[in-house]
Amino acid sequence: MDYREPVKDFEPVSIRTVNSRINGAKSHGPVTPEGKERSSQNARKHGLTARRSVVIDPEEESEYLRYHESMLKALNPEDEVQETLAEIVVRSAWRLRLFLDVEADFMRDNLEKGSRLHHAFTYNGMHDRFAVLSRYQVNIERTLYKALDDLRRRQSESKQALPSASLM
Repeated sequence: MDYREPVKDFEPVSIRTVNSRINGAKSHGPVTPEGKERSSQNARKHGLTARRSVVIDPEEESEYLRYHESMLKALNPEDEVQETLAEIVVRSAWRLRLFLDVEADFMRDNLEKGSRLHHAFTYNGMHDRFAVLSRYQVNIERTLYKALDDLRRRQSESKQALPSASLM
């Protein structure tokens, strides 16, 4: 091979690329169960879109469990389908309560004393953030009321089916 011939398989690599590869090889994520649990919560900011019910601290957990039990008792599901719908109602209602807290925190943190809502949302860039929160609220409410309507309809249908079955 002539020393003047360029090497054909060589591509120049930036220092940034090399450093990224070196740093990327160092970390493989959390190893312990505690670390994995903690990292699973990294993206959570408010819990409004979480797949499962969000409970922040032990005091809130006991409140949630009392709320959950009380709501299920009030909803009185009669079969597995109704239990599923009742669970959706309870979780959505809990999220709606959580939303009201998030909304209050948002307002308290982003509105200066003496400022008007219009000014705060228009000039402080809060309009877009509040619009996202409002969409979450609408989605939570829609889920709650749809599940509640479905549950009530199924309960009504099962009650109507009982008398006709006894006539046979």
